[in-house]
Amino acid sequence: MARKRRRFSPSFKAKVALEAVKETRTISDLAKKHKLHATQINLWKKQLLDSAETIFEGDNKDAKTATDEPQAAELCEQIGRLKVQLEWPKTVSEARSWIDFDNPSFSIREQCRLLGLHRRNSLLPTRPGDVGEPAVDAIDG
Repeated sequence: MARKRRRFSPSFKAKVALEAVKETRTISDLAKKHKLHATQINLWKKQLLDSAETIFEGDNKDAKTATDEPQAAELCEQIGRLKVQLEWPKTVSEARSWIDFDNPSFSIREQCRLLGLHRRNSLLPTRPGDVGEPAVDAIDG
């Protein structure tokens, strides 16, 4: 049966990495003491040394929040899309009037999906009782 993967807390990793940086004991001694592989200890030591300078940077928190938050333009675009989806019409004939057949970037299939219509409903003639569009007479063949 496979062993369960061990997970180490950040405080434990920091403690082991600091012991490795101090070099009071060898890496192999630390590995035996903490029941770890020497490569893992060296990796944590390298991570500690690489990120040590970021501790003293004053603007680090501002930079991190700026990259984590979506840009204002992206949020405005998303709000616009959500508003349009909420305002989609409720009846079939009203929905048909919203379909833009000349828009190459927004397919008819996608427009019908958002409107809750089957694609064939966008191409069929309207019935005489529908509001918004005149009825199309059947063509005799």
